[in-house]
Amino acid sequence: RSTASIFFFEDQRPRSSVLVSFFRRITTPSRINLAQVGVQWKPIPGENRQCTSDLKRGPIQREVRRFAKVNGFTQIVNCLGLRAAESSGRAKKATFRLNESASNSILTWYEWLPVHGLTALEVFATIENAGQRPHWAYEAGNERLSCMFCIMGSRKDLQNAARHNPQLLGEYIELEERTGYTMHQSRRPLKELVADAVTLTDVT
Repeated sequence: RSTASIFFFEDQRPRSSVLVSFFRRITTPSRINLAQVGVQWKPIPGENRQCTSDLKRGPIQREVRRFAKVNGFTQIVNCLGLRAAESSGRAKKATFRLNESASNSILTWYEWLPVHGLTALEVFATIENAGQRPHWAYEAGNERLSCMFCIMGSRKDLQNAARHNPQLLGEYIELEERTGYTMHQSRRPLKELVADAVTLTDVT
């Protein structure tokens, strides 16, 4: 995700009374970082991906724990925007549950999926009714909001990312060609997946 996303949320802040915090992962290198320094890696199935734990869940839990400690909170309700229609795995998730692994002797941690039963159209209608607007990537055609060249991204989203980020696309393609490995879970080269969206001679 880019700095543009931070600007988007900052722009939304005046329309909401919700406190928004921005923070980064601390030390864990991404697979892209590892590949860039010459460490070879093989593609892995989506369910074993590193990004969810190291770049999202881990940093979020760290910041929530810090905030709770500073403010004396002992109960956490972690809201996640997962919908049942997105995958069979997400359809099986409970809409409200105790997260035993995140709970401890001080904090009781719950997970709540408030939009789990909604369709995509209902989600966008809810956003509009609240006086908010969707992230610009959806307006640009994305089916979901994730890292620009997500290993699980749809071809449409990858092509959209390629149109808006040709320089980064070139870096990813060069990396795949240099290491001999593909990053997408389909095992298809990124160059092939985005071929209909951009003129590759402009980015490689």
